[in-house]
Amino acid sequence: MAQASFGPHLDPERLGDRAARGCLGGIFDQITGCVWSIIVGVIVLIMILGAGGYAVYLSLNPDARPPSIELPGNTRTWDGTATLRCTGHEHFKVDATTASLKGTAILADDHCQLELNDVTVKGSTSIEASEHAVVRIKRSSLSGKKFGVTASGHAKVEIEASKVSGKTAAIEARDHAQVTLREVTLKGEARPVGRHARIDGATP
Repeated sequence: MAQASFGPHLDPERLGDRAARGCLGGIFDQITGCVWSIIVGVIVLIMILGAGGYAVYLSLNPDARPPSIELPGNTRTWDGTATLRCTGHEHFKVDATTASLKGTAILADDHCQLELNDVTVKGSTSIEASEHAVVRIKRSSLSGKKFGVTASGHAKVEIEASKVSGKTAAIEARDHAQVTLREVTLKGEARPVGRHARIDGATP
C-alpha cells in the first residue's frame, strides 16, 4: 500500500514534536509569570502590613516618634532670662525680645537656622554662631562686653539694619565663617581671623 507523502518539510513526527514543545513552552511561561506575580504580591502585602504596624506602634508609643524638625517661620518665645540655644536641625525665629545676660546670650551651632527680628541683646558675647549654623538678624541691637557677634567653623551670619558693638571686637569671624553686613552700624572692630574667614559689608 502506498504511503502518503508530505514532502521534505512536512514530516508528521517533526510536526508532532514541535507542537508538543510549543505547548510545554507556553505552559512553562504561564507558570513562571504566575510565580512572579505571587512573589510581587507577597512583597507588596508585607510592605503594607509593615507600614500599618509601624503607624499603630507610634500611635501607642508617642515617645518612640523621631524628633520633629521645626519648619521655617516657627516663632519661639524667649523671655531673655537665660541663654537661648539653637542646635541640631532646629529652625525658628525670635521677635521683639530684650535680653541682658552675664554670659553669652545666644548660642547657635550644628545645623541650626535662627532668625532674630527687632531684638535687643546684651551679654559678654551677644551672639555666638559655630559649626554650620545660619543666623539672620534684622532691625536689632547687639552689644557685648567682649564681642557683639562671633562666628566660627562654617557658620554664616547675616545682619541687616542693626547696631553691633563690642569692646574686644564688634564682630569676629574665624575658620571658614562668613558674616554679611547690610546697613549695619558698628561700634568696635570687624575682625576676620585667618585667610578663609570673611566679613563683607563692613565700613573701613
